[in-house]
Amino acid sequence: MKNQDKRIKSLLWCGIAGLLLALFLWEFRDLWGLAILFLLAGAFGVLFTHFSIGNTEKKRKQEAEAVEQMREKKIQARLDLCRQARYSSAERRAVEAYIEKTFDPVQQWDREEEPRLMPIDVAIIPPTAVSPYWRAVTVGIGACVIWGGPVPVQSELAILLPPDWNPEDKWPVRLLRDAAQNLLVDKGWIGPSSFYKGFSVMCAGFAGAILLEDLWNQYPLEPLYLPGGGAVCFYWLFPLLKPEWDYLNTRDDMKALERRLQKIDPAADRNRPSCCNPLTWLQEDIEPFCWSREGNTFCLGLETRGYQAELFLRAGMSGTGWDWERLAKAVTSVFHPGDGPFIEYACEEWTFFAVSEDEKVLRDLALTLHDFCCYEPERAVRLLIPDRLANRCR
Repeated sequence: MKNQDKRIKSLLWCGIAGLLLALFLWEFRDLWGLAILFLLAGAFGVLFTHFSIGNTEKKRKQEAEAVEQMREKKIQARLDLCRQARYSSAERRAVEAYIEKTFDPVQQWDREEEPRLMPIDVAIIPPTAVSPYWRAVTVGIGACVIWGGPVPVQSELAILLPPDWNPEDKWPVRLLRDAAQNLLVDKGWIGPSSFYKGFSVMCAGFAGAILLEDLWNQYPLEPLYLPGGGAVCFYWLFPLLKPEWDYLNTRDDMKALERRLQKIDPAADRNRPSCCNPLTWLQEDIEPFCWSREGNTFCLGLETRGYQAELFLRAGMSGTGWDWERLAKAVTSVFHPGDGPFIEYACEEWTFFAVSEDEKVLRDLALTLHDFCCYEPERAVRLLIPDRLANRCR
C-alpha cells in the first residue's frame, strides 16, 4: 500500500513537471504537441518510479537476506565451537575445587549424559549454617571460549534457591542449561547484565532472567584462574517475575532494577512478592517529583525549595523553579533531543511544573532528571554551567 502511494505521488509530480515544461514550451503553439509532451512526461514518471522503487525494494531485500545469512553463519560457528568445547582434566579438577571452596561441598551432581549442545553438569549444594540457601552451579559452559572484544570470555552460571527447595524439582537445572545455550549460541555473549527469556524460565513461573556479578553485596563471585591460563567468571542467574521483567523493558535501566532487587530475598523463588508494582513504580522512582494526569495531559511537578540545593549552589544558582526548568531543558537536549517541542513548562519561583500530551516523553524526562540529579550530580552541574566554570566546581 505504501509503495502504491509512492507511485501515485511520483506520477503526480512528474505530471506537474510535464505540464510546467509544456507551458514553458508554449511557443510551439501546438496543442497536440503539448498533449503528447504531457503524456510522455507522465509515462516517463511512471517508468522511473517503477524501476526506482523496484530497485530500492530489491536492494533492501538483498541487504536483509545478507544480514540474516551472516547471523545464521555466526550461530552455526558458535554451535560448532560449543560442541567441540571440553575442559581438560586439570581444568575440570580446578573448577570443581573452586566450587567446593566458594559454595561449600557438593551434595550431588546432575550429569548431562546426552547433551544437545555440550556436556553441562550441575553441582547441587545444600544449605549450611553460614548460607541457608540451596545453590546450583554449572560445570562445562566455561570450556567454550567466547571472544568478547579483545579478550576471551569463559563463564559458568550459578543460581541461589530457597531453603525449602526440593532437589527432585529439576527446573533450576533445566533453566541453567537452556540459559547457557541461549547466551552462548544465540547471543554469543555471557556477562553482567546479560538477559535470557525462553521456554524453561517461563515454565518455572518467571518471565525472564538476568546475570549478576553479586547478589545484593552478599554473594560476590570471584573469577577462577585455570592452570593452563585463562580465567572463568562465575555469574548469578537471577529469574525475574513478570512485573519486574516489564519494569526492566520499560525503564531499560539495569541499575534501577538492581536498586529495587536489593530490597527482596536473593533466592530464586517464584512465590516471592515482586519488587515492582506496575501501578506505583513510576511515582516511587521519581520521588519527590509528583506525577499526575489531567485528561489527555500528563503533569510533572516539584516543590523545589531546598531540594538538591547544593547542586545548584555549585552552579551559582539558588534552585528556583526556573533553574530546574533550565536543567530539564539541558537534560532533554542532551539525552532526548527530539522530545523538547512536546514539553511545556509553567514554573514559578519555588515550583517546577512541566506538562505534555505524550506520556512517554514526559516520563523519560522525569526518570532521567531524577536519576541524573541523584546519581550523577557532577554531570548535572556541568550541564548547568559552561565547561570552563565546571572545572572550578569539581
